[in-house]
Amino acid sequence: MGVKYSASESSQLMEAMANNIQVANEVTDRLSQGCDHLIAALDSGELMGAAYTAGKGLFSEIIIPAIKKLQAAVDDIQTELNSYRIADAQVSEYGNLDLDQLKKTKELREKQLASIKKAIEAKESFLERVKSIATFNIVSHMESLVILSSAESQIESQIKELEEKIEKLEFFVAQVSQYFSDSLEVLRLAIQGATQLSEIIVDSDGNYYADGVDMNWVKKMKEQKIETHQLDKNIPVTKAEKEKKVIVDDLQSSYNMDESTANVLYKLQQGILKRAKQEGWTNEKVLYEYNRLVASPVYGVRATWRGLAGVVDAKNTSDLDIILADYGISEEERILFKEKIRKQYESNHSKDLAHEAVQIASFTELSWGDRDLSKLDGRKGLIAHIISTIGNSTRIGDLPVNTEKYESSFKGDIDSGRYDDADFNSDLDAITSYERMISKDVETKDVFKVQADYNHSIQTNQTNRVEEFYTVMGNGDKANGKRMVETLIENNTIGGNFIKYGFDLNIFIGKPNDKEEGWKQDFYNYLDRGDEKNVGT
Repeated sequence: MGVKYSASESSQLMEAMANNIQVANEVTDRLSQGCDHLIAALDSGELMGAAYTAGKGLFSEIIIPAIKKLQAAVDDIQTELNSYRIADAQVSEYGNLDLDQLKKTKELREKQLASIKKAIEAKESFLERVKSIATFNIVSHMESLVILSSAESQIESQIKELEEKIEKLEFFVAQVSQYFSDSLEVLRLAIQGATQLSEIIVDSDGNYYADGVDMNWVKKMKEQKIETHQLDKNIPVTKAEKEKKVIVDDLQSSYNMDESTANVLYKLQQGILKRAKQEGWTNEKVLYEYNRLVASPVYGVRATWRGLAGVVDAKNTSDLDIILADYGISEEERILFKEKIRKQYESNHSKDLAHEAVQIASFTELSWGDRDLSKLDGRKGLIAHIISTIGNSTRIGDLPVNTEKYESSFKGDIDSGRYDDADFNSDLDAITSYERMISKDVETKDVFKVQADYNHSIQTNQTNRVEEFYTVMGNGDKANGKRMVETLIENNTIGGNFIKYGFDLNIFIGKPNDKEEGWKQDFYNYLDRGDEKNVGT
């Protein structure tokens, strides 16, 4: 027989148990007080005699320990009833649930969804489009696609709701199946003991005898372990809630964001993913949109970064607020978003969120087409990007190499002489996590979870940051990657020289000095320190 849940019956159960617990507490309290009073009277000599002596032994050795165990069992039931209420709150809003029926309905909806997707694919095929044009039936063709797409969205929503109900009901069953059994066994043994105690014989010498009386309940009650299950009311239940917790926890632990800001960042991610699904965005597009917005409160004031990474000027315009509002971020959340990202950038934490984000946004190369050339700022951004691309190049043997990606990362930090471990951590993590997130094996909806999982593996040293960095830089070969990094560091570019010298003739010929060599050595030292254990962990 399948699992069925009734909110009304569950409510009645909780009410009955609460009443019974109240009565049990009153009874055990009176019994305990009576026993304590009796033992105190015997100890003081107020009550004397063989019968009283026998009673003291019986109470001390059997009755009082049984009452204490009974009190512990009642306390356990109360705690687990509170846990039951938390688990029940996950499903009570649905009224009545039938697990088997939910699974059958979900299976039916999935078959319907597959049929609709197949119909959409057929409608979107080249031959169908050509046919609609040839028969002047384009409008009808498009209307059919709209209807099918709407049906697809509705069924996907229904499947999501069914999955949530199934996950919550299965969670409820798994939780409550652990409750009460150990304590109810103590209550059963106590009831059994109460019937046996009346058969115990007490003689005139003050001895008591249990011959012929089944006293196994005493041993069983003593040995019965009581394990209390206490449920956290904030525990994630559904797959979506668990995935949210992974990302929110990562934003807090990896970047030292408070919970409120982490939730705003997660909300922005979900808003972007929703639009990505509607418009068919790639992983790169999702990463570009999110990271350029995250970097904007810090890097938006510079035209160079507006050109390279598509960041938005959050200081002199309201553009960032408008974009965030489109993703459902409230005014209060937008203020928090900008304030906390700037504050995190200025902190001494082991990773820099905005620094990492601006790199990832620039790696996508999607800022080229993401500007309004009718505006001065759009033209300035384009010119900055063109100059950067031309200026950041070198040669490895006979092969030209564009180094713009690395000048916006570790190479730029070295060339500027402005860096610390947090900068280098974020440089390497931006490069390596980006490669993971744009992998063909990663579904677009999972890109942010991939980054959170990567960060966790770094924090726990399950992944070595430097080793993965070299491997990525060498296209899968660590030794080649190490040589590539050394080549990039030791060969100057016009763009790198500009960072060092500004508008100076030396941007073409360079003027190496001891200070620059020290900057390079600092990065090499950082890589050496991170060879066995990740820096900052």
